[in-house]
Amino acid sequence: HDADALPDVVAGEGHHGLSGHLREVRRRVVPGHPEAGGGEADWRWEELAMPLPEPYYSDESVTIYHADCRDILPLLEPGSIDLVLTDPPYDVPVKYQGANGTYPRSWGDLLVMEPFFVDVFKQIKRVTRATGQVYIQCNAETYTVFFKASYSIWPASHLIVWYKPSGRRGKGWLHAHELILHLATEYTQYVSAFRQDVIGVMPVRTLRRQHPAEKPGELLSFLMDAVASPNPIVLDPFLGGGATLRAAKDL
Repeated sequence: HDADALPDVVAGEGHHGLSGHLREVRRRVVPGHPEAGGGEADWRWEELAMPLPEPYYSDESVTIYHADCRDILPLLEPGSIDLVLTDPPYDVPVKYQGANGTYPRSWGDLLVMEPFFVDVFKQIKRVTRATGQVYIQCNAETYTVFFKASYSIWPASHLIVWYKPSGRRGKGWLHAHELILHLATEYTQYVSAFRQDVIGVMPVRTLRRQHPAEKPGELLSFLMDAVASPNPIVLDPFLGGGATLRAAKDL
């Protein structure tokens, strides 16, 4: 997976673009507040409306912000997203890449990612509707990190397998699948259709990819079709080459 993927945010829906603002929570000192320690000052919470920055691109269907997703996610309205479908950069730890021979592995090498994704998953939970769905693409190693980071935040999860019939990479056992962590709540709504949690879709051919880790539109559309909401708002905090944007625009 491309570790240099831009952490952009794209939100798209069938007929309307996403707009909104943050209710940012700040603290201020209030001198002489009766509950202040020592009678001098107190920290009081207040909400301030903060606007989103200018989009990198916007039309009637999609809006793109070119920024760190940790800066943009807090600016979105709570409970405003129907579907989060994203493919984070997970080619970590980097120290193994390009190393000759063997390198001693450590569980701590994977856990270095956990604080980042805990913050991101908390914000994703905040902006997703109670009836919404979340799909996070990962591999066998980072699934453990993503699952642990989201376990106490989301009340329900499910492992989905993307089977790639033409998979030929690897040594010994050829790599022919990727994983998708599905997060949901007890109120999540699905369309009334039979779905299996192993999805067979051909990957994008290497020479046709516009991004090193591009996911096929057929896979993304299949996941989007599970959403019960008409004209759902779709969020991708890690835009990459924009495949999720394209699939959302085609809903």
